[in-house]
Amino acid sequence: MGPIRDINNLPPEFRRLRDNQSVANHTTNVKQAEKQGTTESSRPDSNTAAHVNISSTARSLLQRMEGVESYLQALKESDSAEVAHINKAITSGKYNTPESLKKIAEGIMANPEFKQILTERFEALQKRRENPHHLSNEEIQAVRAKIQSGYYEQPQVVESIAGKILRPSA
Repeated sequence: MGPIRDINNLPPEFRRLRDNQSVANHTTNVKQAEKQGTTESSRPDSNTAAHVNISSTARSLLQRMEGVESYLQALKESDSAEVAHINKAITSGKYNTPESLKKIAEGIMANPEFKQILTERFEALQKRRENPHHLSNEEIQAVRAKIQSGYYEQPQVVESIAGKILRPSA
C-alpha cells in the first residue's frame, strides 16, 4: 500500500490523525531535510506535495476496513448464489416430495415456540368445547354492532331467526 496523499476522503477516525504528534514530527523532519538539501521521502513520484505518514494504529484500522469491505462483498456474492440455488430447487419441485414435506413438518413440530402456540390453541379449543354457548368479547361486540346497525330488523333475518326457533329440535 502506497502513501495516502489526501486524508480528506478517509473516515473521521483517520482524519483525526492530521493533528497527531507523529504527523507533526514528520513535517518538522521533512522541513529540516529540505533545508539541508536532502529528502527522506521514499515515494517514487516525489514531484507531488509532501506525503503523510500514517501511524500503525491507523494502518491496522484501514486494513480492517478493507477486510470488512471484501468480506461484505464476498457475503453478498455468497448470499445471491445461495438464494439462486434455493430458488432453483423450489421451482424444480424438490420440496414438493412427500419426504421433503415430512422433514419440513418434523422441523416445525420440533420447534419449542410452535409447541407452545399449538398447546395454547388446543387448550382454548378444549375450553370452548366444554362450554359451547360461551361467547368471546369479540363475538359479543360483533352482535352489538349488528343490533345497532339494524341488521336483525331486516325481514329476511327475522324470518330466518323465527324459522330456527319454531323448527322442532331433532
